[in-house]
This record gives sequence, structure tokens and C-alpha cells, in this order.
Amino acid sequence: DADAEKAAIFRGSAMRAAYLSQDRPDLPYTTRELAKGMKQPKVRHVTSLKRLARFLRWRSRLVQTFRRQDLLTTTTTWVDANHAGCVRTRKSTSGGAIMIGAHTIRTYSATQSTVSLSSGEAEYYGLVKGAAAGLGHQAIMNDFGIDMPVRLWTDSSAALGIAKRSELGRIRHLD
Repeated sequence: DADAEKAAIFRGSAMRAAYLSQDRPDLPYTTRELAKGMKQPKVRHVTSLKRLARFLRWRSRLVQTFRRQDLLTTTTTWVDANHAGCVRTRKSTSGGAIMIGAHTIRTYSATQSTVSLSSGEAEYYGLVKGAAAGLGHQAIMNDFGIDMPVRLWTDSSAALGIAKRSELGRIRHLD
């Protein structure tokens, strides 16, 4: 069957892209969207895969340079979210980056499990996910005997207001 063969090619290519996204912070969102079409790829999934292939053709390598820096004592987590980014499900997407000094050590992008009623609510859910990711990294550092507090940054004043009421912790607002 020709359609089954095309679907198998799509699945293989999408998972190759997912493999590449492990150390490329510019790919996780796209590969996550491609993974949504693994069961029954639609035209939009194939179009997205072609767009990704064109992107990778001109940006086939990503070089990350980790310059020497003094021993740092804080983990910084940057978070953001978009409200109702998925047109079909109306679910929002959270994203973030965890950094030690100038070094990005982890990036993530994930669809939120609940449907947010406002952009402030979506940003708050993204903030909670970022706090959890930062605390997870803090636990890893504690296992190595390094005490490293977490700073959480957001650009949403609404999420900041909700977090202050819920005592999420010290959160700074970006101007």
C-alpha cells in the first residue's frame, strides 16, 4: 500500500528529527508537532517535515560553545507560554530554558495538559512547569553536593500576580 509506505517514511524522518533535537534548542517544538502526526500523518505534518528539512539544509550544524566561567551559585530558569497555540485543541504551549551563568543546559517545549481560559492562566501554568524543571535541576545539583538556588524569570505580569498570591516563590518580572 502506497499510503502505508509514505506514512512509514514520514515516521522514520520525524524520529530522526527528534533524535537531532536532543542537543539543538531550535528543534524540540517542531519535532513535538511532527510527533502528533505519527499515527496518521496528514498533509500539514508532511508540509511541516519538508519545511524542517529545508531549515536543516541551510542550518545543518549548531555549534554550542561553553566558555570558562567562574563557579556560579544560581540556576536561572526562563519561561514563556503561548495561549491556545493549537488551533484544533485550543491548548497552550509552555517553553523554557535552564541556564547556569551564560550556559544553557536544558531547553524544553511542551503542550499544556489543560485548556487555559486566558493568556495569564497559560503563562501561570508555564511558570509552574518552569519552577518544577528548575527544582529538578536543583535536586540534581544537590546530589553532587552543590547548593544552587533557583531564579525563575517570566515576562508575564499576570502570571507573576497569580504566583505571588499562590506563594510560588520569588519570581522576577522582565520589563
